[in-house]
Amino acid sequence: MKLILFLTMLLLPQLHRGGLSGYDDALYAHEAKEMVDHGDWWTIHSNGALNLEYPPMFIWLDAVSLRWLGS
Repeated sequence: MKLILFLTMLLLPQLHRGGLSGYDDALYAHEAKEMVDHGDWWTIHSNGALNLEYPPMFIWLDAVSLRWLGS
């Protein structure tokens, strides 16, 4: 119990210092979620439109992690 209290006091004050991840991280996650939801692992879609701007490896890795860990 004391350890949890100590860690809470140590970590909570630092939460306001970090911002949200960049826009690209959110875009990759959204595209990976669409990939998992639709089952199309070969083409990358963003809001239903074909998106071939980025290489697919990172999005595939993100989609695999979503598939294994849940979305």
